[in-house]
Amino acid sequence: HTESRMKVVFIAFISFFLCKAALTCSSPEVKSNVYTTGEGVLSSSTLFIVDLFVKCRDGNQRPTLYAELNGNVYPVAKATESNQFQVTFSGRHRDFPRNVYNIRFFNEDGYAKLRKQQRAGENIADTEALFTVPVDHKGVYHGPWVHSETIAMLVSSIICFFAVSARSKIMA
Repeated sequence: HTESRMKVVFIAFISFFLCKAALTCSSPEVKSNVYTTGEGVLSSSTLFIVDLFVKCRDGNQRPTLYAELNGNVYPVAKATESNQFQVTFSGRHRDFPRNVYNIRFFNEDGYAKLRKQQRAGENIADTEALFTVPVDHKGVYHGPWVHSETIAMLVSSIICFFAVSARSKIMA
């Protein structure tokens, strides 16, 4: 009885480490497409959308990923049947000025280390990321200082004024 129990524990122990090894992603090959909000007149917040294609060299094609930007960590969404992933960050326009932002991506082990450092109040910038995607945000355009409608109304008012003045001089 004890011998069979030892075999079960041994098999469970080996299975755990094999599963853990299968879930890690080492030396990933990453291709990314990035979208950022560029127009601020009609939008209420700035968005960063990162689409990724991740291929792990160790054969794990569906790793669980987490993304970190400015200390905020979010899970990365996976496509159901491909190696595609997507993450979205949003915030107020003034919180995301023109800059190059580095979005760091972590696997489950890296995420656990990151959370441990956050709970301990340590600097999370030292946590090694699986990979990083730079996002070149050009800033948000809020429109011209003077709108074209205002200029058109002002010019038409001036033309109208001169037309009425000229008419009054002719009629007098």
